[in-house]
Amino acid sequence: LGIPQIQQLQRKGTLDRITKTAFRLLKSSGPTSVLGEQCLRVISGIMKEHSKHHKISEKQLKFLLEYITLHLSSSTGIKIVSGALTNAHIAGLRTEGSADRIMMALRLLRAIVNARMLHPRLYDLMKYVGELILQSTTNSSRSLSASIFLTFLVTYPVGEKRLRQHLDWVLTNLSYTHPTGRQSILDLLLSIFRRFPEELILPRATYFYIPLFLALVNEEDKDCRTSCASVILSLLEVLDTNSLSTLFEHTMSWMGGENASIENIGMQAVAVQVVGIFARVDEGFFKKKVDAVFNSFTSLLNSHRSLTLTFQSELREQREAAEGGRENDSDDEGEANAKGAKREEEEAFEEEDTLAVHPSWKVLYQLIVSTERIVTTTPSLFNHSFFTSTLFPFILDHGLLHAHTWIRAASDRLIAVYFAFAGSKAPFSKSAQTGASQPLWVAQEGILFTLTKKFAAQLESRVLSDELAQLIVKVIVFSAAQLYRHPSLTPERLIKDNSRDKLSDEVVHVAAPLAGLHWLVRRLSFM
Repeated sequence: LGIPQIQQLQRKGTLDRITKTAFRLLKSSGPTSVLGEQCLRVISGIMKEHSKHHKISEKQLKFLLEYITLHLSSSTGIKIVSGALTNAHIAGLRTEGSADRIMMALRLLRAIVNARMLHPRLYDLMKYVGELILQSTTNSSRSLSASIFLTFLVTYPVGEKRLRQHLDWVLTNLSYTHPTGRQSILDLLLSIFRRFPEELILPRATYFYIPLFLALVNEEDKDCRTSCASVILSLLEVLDTNSLSTLFEHTMSWMGGENASIENIGMQAVAVQVVGIFARVDEGFFKKKVDAVFNSFTSLLNSHRSLTLTFQSELREQREAAEGGRENDSDDEGEANAKGAKREEEEAFEEEDTLAVHPSWKVLYQLIVSTERIVTTTPSLFNHSFFTSTLFPFILDHGLLHAHTWIRAASDRLIAVYFAFAGSKAPFSKSAQTGASQPLWVAQEGILFTLTKKFAAQLESRVLSDELAQLIVKVIVFSAAQLYRHPSLTPERLIKDNSRDKLSDEVVHVAAPLAGLHWLVRRLSFM
């Protein structure tokens, strides 16, 4: 097309003339005019595309930085003193500022930062960029501001003191008022851990980790909690073994399994959650810690189960005392007994509801979820005694029919993962497992049948999600197949008592080995 190459344009001074003309028109028309905005786009394009071949002067750079500063300060509300722009220009920026002009200022600043132009004002300008990360009402401006802030920290010469000030500001705002601001800070930290060199992150591992851990403890927004956990994972992935060991020991001390109380439930729940994150980072590292982890989990499970039982006992005593007072005031003993029976039925559900909101459920839920993450990474850990002696009995007795939906769902998922592990072991029967060095828990008498009964009971829940229902159905089908293939898994008491169907009080004749499967089919048919 006959268009000259960029080197030819540079030799002829074409870029210099275009730039000078754009600045002259910009100063005469004002940055808020239509012509001024087009001039800014031209200048931004030249800096973005031709920074290697053309540099603007220091005076021009100062003019642009003051324009950017005034625009950003009009958005953040921070007072700024300027000298290069006229009073008319400043007034126009204050009154005619808009989201589009804020984006224009940010794009201009990004071009300056990407071109690595140096000016003292750039360092002060970052505080306005930081405020936009928190305060901007649009995702695009928050994202662009974070990108500029990160590029500045990574590519510009920043002393130790100034770097510490910027990082202190980032970590402090993990507790910012609005979730959108906290989410922007978490996204920024995620980018920092991915782009910062290891020599800057390793010495600051604890410095980053503790605020993130506390942020996860105190965070109430669901999306921010998920992002915070992802940021912690990203931090752990770049650390060496020594740093991982230090942070792991901190986490284990915060878990404090034997010290269950209302005050430290939040800290313990997050510690359990983060232990599950450690399992995803380095399988070899975690295997060396697994005994200590499962010992702490055992103490934690027992102490919180005890705390819940104490809570239930106290609640029951309060209700009985209240009932006694009401019954003494009643003149009709028959009426009092009838009302008492009705209250007993109603309060049984109330106790379940109270249990569901008791803070201990958070620790129990995170313990099951973290264990699922651990065995998903290393399935062979299902052979650890922690499962057969502690966790599986808890799930069988309490978890599968727990009052809180999340605990039921977490228990279902863990059992499904275990069935996938157990199903890979052949044969799947208690008789074949007898004498094995590590017999399957589910091969013990009555375990599979009891699990299946409780899964079937969950199908009657009023708050059952489609996803969880599909998982339960898959587990029941798997269990039914095992009961058919291995009749020895059926409890002997059920075989002896298979002459009468208790669900319908109907006399039936079923082959003893199929008693468990027959019971399950009849149970499901009455739903």
